[in-house]
Amino acid sequence: MKLDSTIGKALRATLIGAAALAAVLASSALGGNRAWAGYADIVIDASSGEVLHARNPDAQNYPASLTKMMTLYLLFDALEKGKIKLDDGLSVSAHAEAQPATKLGLTAGSSIKVEKAILAIIIQSANDAAVVVAEAIGGSESHFADLMTAKARALGMTGTNFENASGLPNTRQHTTARDLAVLARALMTDFPQYYHYFGETRFVWGGRMIKTHNRLMVAYEGADGLKTGYIRASGFNLVTSAIRNGQRVIGVVLGGKSPSARDQQMAKLLDGGFAEMAMADNGRNRNTVVPGVKPADLGVAIAALDDQSDADAMVAAANTPDQVLAAADAASTTGEGDVDSGDDGEGSNAAVPPEGGWGVQVGAFLQYGPAKQAATNAQREYRGLVDAHLLVDESKTQAGSTMYRSRLIGLSRADAETACKGLRKLGTACLVIKTGNATVAENTP
Repeated sequence: MKLDSTIGKALRATLIGAAALAAVLASSALGGNRAWAGYADIVIDASSGEVLHARNPDAQNYPASLTKMMTLYLLFDALEKGKIKLDDGLSVSAHAEAQPATKLGLTAGSSIKVEKAILAIIIQSANDAAVVVAEAIGGSESHFADLMTAKARALGMTGTNFENASGLPNTRQHTTARDLAVLARALMTDFPQYYHYFGETRFVWGGRMIKTHNRLMVAYEGADGLKTGYIRASGFNLVTSAIRNGQRVIGVVLGGKSPSARDQQMAKLLDGGFAEMAMADNGRNRNTVVPGVKPADLGVAIAALDDQSDADAMVAAANTPDQVLAAADAASTTGEGDVDSGDDGEGSNAAVPPEGGWGVQVGAFLQYGPAKQAATNAQREYRGLVDAHLLVDESKTQAGSTMYRSRLIGLSRADAETACKGLRKLGTACLVIKTGNATVAENTP
């Protein structure tokens, strides 16, 4: 879908509306040193700006690296006005070099081309690259932050204040889910020629390949940007846009408890947004339940494999502590009466299956495509799965709908358990499964 650059600022009023008063009240209630990380979300129709869903949309939170969306807005504005070019080299200052990770490792006195800086900011969330851009445009990072806040006000972002270009902790830097939706939409409508950068997933720097932090963008069908963010005070934040059947939605999640929980919630919200728009197109009441429309449940491990119809239970399983998941691994995958009480095997009533009779499950989905993608992503992320066989196992839920389980099989039990631990450390929910001796090549629907 070609982004419509003719959508003017007037349409942004649908997002601003009563938010101005709410934001003022919220900011007056929050002390300057208060650390807040409450949950908030919003989903909008990218074309009209209509709010499709919102929860605490005007509650303030720290933006973390979502701040870099405004840094890029001002950079794109400078590019469009001819003040800077994509192949220009930007000088690296001592201040930029001194930024804490995550960063490229730029050194004072060197330079970085504008396009590489864009990719570093989006893909790696590089703090040093963000400061380089800020100093190139604003002269200093502090003056650039003033420009950021001024632009926020011009866009109607009434609950936002910027103090730096990167999103590193600052008690005076805050935003709202509604304001970030306004910013995401402005990036698309004001600079459609540069929006494609948000869809990039890797770039080369210093001879090494740097891959995106934004796993949802890779795995969610139709997603093509925008940005992740995290500091301890904010929780896990995410702004995502996706397009399906010629319709685009924008989602914002603030205050997620983990990367997987945040991604799961975003997938659910985006699916809900598309469902809302589909119902409107069909002339239905928006409170009507559309049969078969349920969240995608991206990458969710399921503790109760015999009851997969409850999306909320799937999300809960993804956030279950490791020790509980370990018990679920045994209880839900080794068969009735087969109990494993611990890693050392004490108390186990089961004979160890032959080598190759185990695997891992990294998701359960309502569509084949996302299920296959989740298994593919897990195989790419964890080297120990490179020789495993990819299997999308089709089954029926108790409710009668079709469920596709994302699995990588053909492993020993030890390798499966090690792989699951490794995947969980990477933020991917995982269950150990017993498969017998089946060896299945990559399948298609």
